[in-house]
Amino acid sequence: NSSGFLTLFIPFGRGLWNPEECFPCTRAGELILRLTRAASDTNITSVTFTVSSIELPEAQPKRFTRFTTLTFTPSATGDNDLQLYPSTVYLGLLVFSTTVPTGTVFTTSADRLKLLLNNIEFDVSQANFEDLWAEWAGRGGFISAVAGHTHRENVAAVYTQNVETEGMLIDAHPLRQYVFLDFDPTRDLMYAIDARNIARVVLRVNAGDTGVIRVVPLEIIFTDAVAA
Repeated sequence: NSSGFLTLFIPFGRGLWNPEECFPCTRAGELILRLTRAASDTNITSVTFTVSSIELPEAQPKRFTRFTTLTFTPSATGDNDLQLYPSTVYLGLLVFSTTVPTGTVFTTSADRLKLLLNNIEFDVSQANFEDLWAEWAGRGGFISAVAGHTHRENVAAVYTQNVETEGMLIDAHPLRQYVFLDFDPTRDLMYAIDARNIARVVLRVNAGDTGVIRVVPLEIIFTDAVAA
């Protein structure tokens, strides 16, 4: 038996403690955090949730970030279109793929990705899941030449090493099913995708199977309607 804790930070801006980019003030009772947990937890007992808020009382923000989860199941392998929200500014897209390459099988639910604005390819014209994963893993600092691994050894009386059953075994990365399409790499909105005058925003996914795909758009919302 053991105990532990996991802390998650939910930001409302691209940086911390920025009075110009945070969630606007609300009246008491208007801001609600809704937690939906699994019906049961495997091998976990006595779960406790603690929620703390960080406030900037004098802040008058000009903008804040918003995340929304979209889920769809490809109807067939090949190209499938997911309609995204028009009339907003995108900072990025987080994509979850149920199936990802493992062992000698390279099937990926979200195999290749393409972004279209009004039916025209924009920013991401064709990107493979593996390339996107390496790009954001390297930028996020959680990729390593020696990842989490397990050392295996044959402890029989007569030692003979089999490279297929002994030696170092690389563990599956906990974030292996996620990629992030970053439209704001410089954090100054220079490359953000302004779709406020776009009628149709589509993420085209070339699916290797019909596993569930989740897409979390990261938007920046301006409190002033004429803000740029």
